[in-house]
Formats: sequence, C-alpha cells, structure tokens
Amino acid sequence: MMSDALNSMGQVRVVLVRPRVSGNVGSVARVMENFQAGALHLVSPKADPSSREAMQQSTRGEHRLRSARVVPTLAEALEGVVF
Repeated sequence: MMSDALNSMGQVRVVLVRPRVSGNVGSVARVMENFQAGALHLVSPKADPSSREAMQQSTRGEHRLRSARVVPTLAEALEGVVF
C-alpha cells in the first residue's frame, strides 16, 4: 500500500507562485526529493532557483532546481494537469 502511494507521488506537480526566498525554493526541492514527487514549476519567481542558497537548502534535490520549469502564468504551470 505504501509503495503505491510513493509510486503515485511521481505524478505530483509542485507549483510555486512568485516565490521570493531562494532558500524556501531549495527546501521545497529537498522535500520533493524525499517523497519522490514529480516536476517543479515556478511561476514568475522572484527567487533564483539556481542561487547558492537554494542549492544548499535542496540537499540532494539540486537536479530538481536545475530542471524546474519557469513560466510566467499559473495557467501555463497547470497546463495538462488533471485535478
């Protein structure tokens, strides 16, 4: 049962709208890595996901920051999402 839940986490898209603190973006990437969540989308971020602070906070989730999709609108971040 637990493995089914973890397998479905890969389908979860995490969307942050206008994040301001790089460390918080990094922390989200760390949590995503811990739970094997899917893609990270950032809507008009004020914070730099490639900053040193974000990378330090990500703790093994750096690849999630590097592959984060940056988009200008929430509609674009949610494109293709079924909920």
